[in-house]
Amino acid sequence: MEVIKYKELAQRAARRAGPGVFRIFAIYALVLAILSAVGYLLETPVYEWQNQVMQYVSAGNFDVPELPRRALQGLLLAWVMEFLSWVVTAGWVALTLSGARGEAYSWHDLWAFFPKFWKVLVISLLTRVLCTLALGLFILPGVLLFYNWRLSLYVLAEHPDWGPIRCMRQSRRLMVGERMNLFRLDLSCFFLYGLAALLFFFTSGILRVWRMPSLMLLYAVFYNEMSYWKEPAEGPGGAEE
Repeated sequence: MEVIKYKELAQRAARRAGPGVFRIFAIYALVLAILSAVGYLLETPVYEWQNQVMQYVSAGNFDVPELPRRALQGLLLAWVMEFLSWVVTAGWVALTLSGARGEAYSWHDLWAFFPKFWKVLVISLLTRVLCTLALGLFILPGVLLFYNWRLSLYVLAEHPDWGPIRCMRQSRRLMVGERMNLFRLDLSCFFLYGLAALLFFFTSGILRVWRMPSLMLLYAVFYNEMSYWKEPAEGPGGAEE
């Protein structure tokens, strides 16, 4: 399907979903901003220790101080904040999928995956670690892995009883022959977000607000179009509850 068709479907889905998606997105963005700010504050002792180490090394003194316990505790808590943001993002993904399908949704959906947070963590950690390793070796394998597992959270939103590995396998299966379409969609969104920034500057944000709801549902529409015509993955494929 052409990129313009996905965008047309997203605009229709946004009209069906109504302004509630935009309001909940504001809550979602606020939650992520708070988690990010708290994580940054918790990591401050680590940054101070890093600066101290650099000063020692630059002075030729390699007898650097150990990482303070307070800094280590802050780093661990900052990781917890990062994990929480992943779980909230999974809830947002599930919410956009409901909105794209014309189903009921509410801001409570943002917390929907906290009871099954471990599945989100496994998917997110595996994706980040393996893609980073692949990118470190060769760029192309890392990009391919990233696009193979790009829809894993959407699969989990549709099949919350599936294990994380099964969701990643189904995402890889759905992406066969679709990677370039999603890549073009990403490029078009990059252009649209740049255009939206200009519109915000010149029009006080009015046109950007008008475009945002359809952009929020765009990737849910992309997944939705494929999930209806591709059969579910066969076999256990992963851990079940």
